[in-house]
Amino acid sequence: MAETNVSVRVHGGTQFFKLYVINKEDAFFGYYPIRPNKVVAEGEAIEIYDLVGADATLFHHSVNEGESSSGAQQVEQARMWFDSVWNTIGRDLDPDGK
Repeated sequence: MAETNVSVRVHGGTQFFKLYVINKEDAFFGYYPIRPNKVVAEGEAIEIYDLVGADATLFHHSVNEGESSSGAQQVEQARMWFDSVWNTIGRDLDPDGK
């Protein structure tokens, strides 16, 4: 029987982009567009800037493009950035989801 382990960490910062790193070989990256929006908080309409992740175009980068390729460099930098967040400001997600 196959076994899988998952670790989840969170941080309080705002995300301005999507980043997926798959099997340490492929990275998909896209910027979140920022758009004006109105929300209601405590009965009052407030104008905000909203990050629209659903509208992000993802760009693919792969180590399979060659060791010195821009794709391989992009994957390496994405992994380094992720690890730096995970190991510094990331904290374990508690069972209550906080």
